[in-house]
Amino acid sequence: MTRFLLLTLLGAVAPLMAQLNTDQKLLEFQQLAALYAKQYAPYEWKRDAIGYDLLQLGPWLDRVRRTKDDFEFLDLCYDYVSSLRDGHVRFFIPSNFSADSGLFVDLYDNKVLVDSIDRQLLPIRTFPIQVGDELLSVDGKPIADLITEFKKFSPSGNERAAVRDALDLIVYRVQSAYPRAHLTPDISRFQFRRQSNGAMETYDVHWLKDGIPLTAIGPVPSPVLQATTQDKPAPEALESPLAPRPFRGLRELRNARIQPLRAVRGIGAVPPLFAMPSGFQQRLGRGRDLLFSGTFQSGGLRIGFLRISYMHDNPFLASQALSQIVTEIAFFDRNTDGLIVDLMRNPGGDPCFAQDAASLMTRKPFKIAGAEIRATRDWINKYETLILDLESSGTAQWVTQILRAMLGDIRGAYSENRGRTGPLPLCDLGLDVEPARDRSGNLLGYSKPIMLLTDDYTASAAELFAAAIQDNGLGIAFGMPSQGAGGTVSVFPIATGMYSETMANVTQSLMVRPRSIRSAEYPVAPYLENVGIQPDVRGDIMTMENLRNNGGPFVAEFTAAMLKYLRGE
Repeated sequence: MTRFLLLTLLGAVAPLMAQLNTDQKLLEFQQLAALYAKQYAPYEWKRDAIGYDLLQLGPWLDRVRRTKDDFEFLDLCYDYVSSLRDGHVRFFIPSNFSADSGLFVDLYDNKVLVDSIDRQLLPIRTFPIQVGDELLSVDGKPIADLITEFKKFSPSGNERAAVRDALDLIVYRVQSAYPRAHLTPDISRFQFRRQSNGAMETYDVHWLKDGIPLTAIGPVPSPVLQATTQDKPAPEALESPLAPRPFRGLRELRNARIQPLRAVRGIGAVPPLFAMPSGFQQRLGRGRDLLFSGTFQSGGLRIGFLRISYMHDNPFLASQALSQIVTEIAFFDRNTDGLIVDLMRNPGGDPCFAQDAASLMTRKPFKIAGAEIRATRDWINKYETLILDLESSGTAQWVTQILRAMLGDIRGAYSENRGRTGPLPLCDLGLDVEPARDRSGNLLGYSKPIMLLTDDYTASAAELFAAAIQDNGLGIAFGMPSQGAGGTVSVFPIATGMYSETMANVTQSLMVRPRSIRSAEYPVAPYLENVGIQPDVRGDIMTMENLRNNGGPFVAEFTAAMLKYLRGE
């Protein structure tokens, strides 16, 4: 019945279909470019580090003129945005249509393997493919060609994460991110190599389609371009377990997270990606717990384990999660020799939660990354309004004086061509952060060695947390380079096209660490953008052995690395 209704609706709108004309497409594209020209903070970094100058529009406008239909134009817009290699930015089209194959695939040992199957869509009696089998092609297209085709719809500062997001789009086609999702056939032919015997097998997969597809942007009348003569409220937050601070940052600067198209397995999940070692004594991670924690013994030492899966931006959940961290840190400080903090597939969230969590990992003052803001009139207005509100509410004068100095930095940058401020604090009145204390002034932080676990999807505010640990010598990182999504992003998508009703996110500030970092792909720089967290010890869970053994080899690797670290080896 649903399919019949969908076809009926499509038939009803078919006579109205039209295309944007060339002038409309040129206006749309320049509006998109203007958004990034005005507000995109990492412009100079992208120009110098990856050789992409978003202001050089000549070649792009030539391509716009050559586009033959709406969807070729939309593809070009995605190409323009994804060329920034920024995990925060997204270009959206107004559609709720999706096509789901029922498969989940990911990259293990550089092979595209099935790592989960929706057995309601793909029952085993007709689809005997198993987890670990390799996907080779879809509808005759080799997987490498499909990755190339889909990757521009999944921008990321981390190349491997971009490939993995493209794999997700191949098997789960969301039109808001992939304009041609509506052209997905009802049935596709998937070819696999079986892990059991190496045989190649082909199966027809019926796509589950949902929503109403966008099939054309028009009809849209165009105004004359030349003159005729001449050219809901959040729940009330619990009281924070940490001592109050006089200022916690502008709300608009407290959005630092990526938004994966569909959750890669484990993104934002409370349990870890792997089975914990034998003898692990779990403390949190059941029911409504926001954290996963526990302890295990290895090499005669007792190791604490704490998974922080999200940097909570909901005030109620943030208070609850911080309370749980405080309790666990107090236990770990008394009962462990070292602590592993799992940030794998943490997509970020609120930088202030990340800073508070970092302040619980030490008993010493530390430096935090600041944010260079792309100065606009909007930011000036926001800071002016904030200062007036604080002054009228009786806030201490020294607080508003510091904020006025920040406002002066923004005004100065605004007077410059594409001006960007110096590093401003996101969540406090300065970049020097005191260790966490309770309301009585007692220190709450961990006093022993810490090791972080990071991967391709450790992103944004989670990278801010990790940088605080790494930059201040509070611990080491084990795993893979993080996402490199090092800025704060517009709270809501911003309209980029009046004709097409498209929208985009824009990175409005650039996080700057207190020291410069060397990476394999990018110039030495103090930025988190693209560079990300570079692990002190490398280890990769994305291998076939880990897939087959529930992460056992990876657990053995990070445990061995932790023992060496604790023993000073």
